[in-house]
Amino acid sequence: MFDLRGHVALVTGGNRGIGLGMARGLARAGASLAIWGRDEEQSARAVAELEGLGAKAVALSCDVASESGIADAVAGTLEQLGRIDSCFANAGFGFARPFLEMSVEDWDRVMDVNLKGVFLTFREVLKHMVERGGGGKLVAISSIGQVHGMPRQEQYAASKGGVNALVRSLAVEFA
Repeated sequence: MFDLRGHVALVTGGNRGIGLGMARGLARAGASLAIWGRDEEQSARAVAELEGLGAKAVALSCDVASESGIADAVAGTLEQLGRIDSCFANAGFGFARPFLEMSVEDWDRVMDVNLKGVFLTFREVLKHMVERGGGGKLVAISSIGQVHGMPRQEQYAASKGGVNALVRSLAVEFA
């Protein structure tokens, strides 16, 4: 493994699934963790599990589609952990619906969480990283569906394609 003692990692959607899996790996490597999620009970269980692995872990309630929610969660993370060294933008969701039955509201909700959520999270975290003199890691979770297409989940595939374009552009701007 590798040693992340002294490293502070933020994982959105870190209270279950892929996010919790990433958080476990980071905890085992010695990182301190901020877990953002909307389900406070699930987040408390995740924090207890991560602390059981020896990590310092905190949970913050956050809807990544909310600009003020992101600002508050970053401020809370910095208050409790002092800094953010890496950010894993993992929060996301999708659902299946025939394209011709998909509403604008269906489309917007997936885009708000999966694409705007990454934008808002990275923008706020990057402010902190730049203010402290640079350095840090940004990781966004995408999907093979954005390459191969996902029938009945076009909104999900499109959101993940946007995430990939955003990450490539940020890599060029902040290299």
